[in-house]
Amino acid sequence: MKAAIWAVVLGLPILWFKLTTPLTPYDDEPFNSDAWTAATDCQVGCVRGKMVYNLQDRYLKAGMSKREVVKILGPANPSSGPKPRNNHSIVNYLIGNWSGMKIDSDFLAIEFDENQRLVQSWMWQS
Repeated sequence: MKAAIWAVVLGLPILWFKLTTPLTPYDDEPFNSDAWTAATDCQVGCVRGKMVYNLQDRYLKAGMSKREVVKILGPANPSSGPKPRNNHSIVNYLIGNWSGMKIDSDFLAIEFDENQRLVQSWMWQS
């Protein structure tokens, strides 16, 4: 009986922590184009990282033109990231230092086809 009580006493705080702590920082805020474009010096805690999942789920749609993407995100950041395949191109946006030990920079990569239409987007770490 005492073991069961201790399990509840110790288990409830752990359960509360798990339920109230986000599993990922990438979905803490809804996407905001003005906040995204204003965030030019992205390091630890950059607001861009907090909006990435919402941006991908609600705004970056397959078939969007590159011009439409640049309109909501601003110019891409130069980087030596993923290499494009076929006649595709990839642009990268710095989203800050979020993953792992928060030492390396994280990026949002957006791939466009030969007609400059969005194919896919993903995050990567340098």
